[in-house]
Order: sequence, then C-alpha cells, then structure tokens
Amino acid sequence: MAANPYAISGILSSALGAGQLIAGALMKVPKYTYKTPEEIIKNQELAKRNYGASTLYGMAGQGAINNQNQSTLATALRSYQQSQQNPAAMLAGVTATTANQMKTNANIGIQAAQDRLNRMDRARAGVIAANKDLAAYKDKEFEINELEPARRKAAAKSAFFGSGIQNLSGGLTTWGGSKYRKALDEKYLNI
Repeated sequence: MAANPYAISGILSSALGAGQLIAGALMKVPKYTYKTPEEIIKNQELAKRNYGASTLYGMAGQGAINNQNQSTLATALRSYQQSQQNPAAMLAGVTATTANQMKTNANIGIQAAQDRLNRMDRARAGVIAANKDLAAYKDKEFEINELEPARRKAAAKSAFFGSGIQNLSGGLTTWGGSKYRKALDEKYLNI
C-alpha cells in the first residue's frame, strides 16, 4: 500500500508547528545593557558641589574691601588724634568717619548677599539642568535595558506561537482529512 501524501504532509506540518511552539516557549532573547555615561553622573555631582559652594557667604574680594575700610578708619582715627583739635571736633570727626564706615560695610554686606543669591540661583539652575540630563539617560537606560528587550521577546514569542498554531492546525486538518482526500483522488483518477 502506497503512503498517503496528505497524511505525510499533515504530520510534517504538525511537527513543524509543534516545534515552533516549543521554540517560542524556550526562546531567550539576549539582554543588552546600557549604562549612563560616567560624565553625566560627574556633571550632576559637580553641579551639586557648585551649589554647595555658592551658599557660602561672601563675595569675591569682600575681605580685602573690609580690610581696606578698617585701615582707612584706623588712619582717620589716628589723624584725628594727632591733629590736637578740640575734643568736640575730634568726636564729630570720629562719629562721621565711623558712620561712613558702617554705611560702607552695610552696603558691602548687601552686595555680598545679592552676589550670594545670584550665585545660588546660577548653581541651582546648573543642578536642575544636570538632573534633567541624568533623567534623560536614565530613561534611555530603561528603554534599552528593559522595555525594548521585553518588546522583542514578546514579538518573537508571539510570532513563534502564531505560526506554530497555524502550522499545527493546518497539519492536523490535512492529516485528519488525508484518508478522505486520498479516496477522492483515487476515484477521480479512476474516472
């Protein structure tokens, strides 16, 4: 008795479908790893340190200005003492010089506070920018390391399962109807 080609085709198609289903179930998609560049992390750390430094009180040259003002006051007081003016005139001069010194120091303090606020604002903007950069790279890490591999694996498994089910179904249908088809073929050939 000759082999039934429909049965053979159905068995082969079913075996192929079963193999695809098994391959889909066993499939392991390699995981690629992406790491945020070290420079981005260093930029963020540097921005944080800059912000910390910006909160320190004082502006550039403030100490030298204060020292100069103290020296000026000392010189003026010495000059009043050496001038041998009457005590009332000396007191008026010392009072005026001291008031001027206090006003100058207050103005320097205000300028220093404003300078500090400006430095803190610039440094804060740097921290915010560094955090935004870091967040973009962290999103990229997640996309490459977790989301995309999961998508690829899901698509590959789905493709294997879809084609496996289709081939298995077609093979079983062909195999199941192989006797009937062979009988029809033989009748047709006999006619």
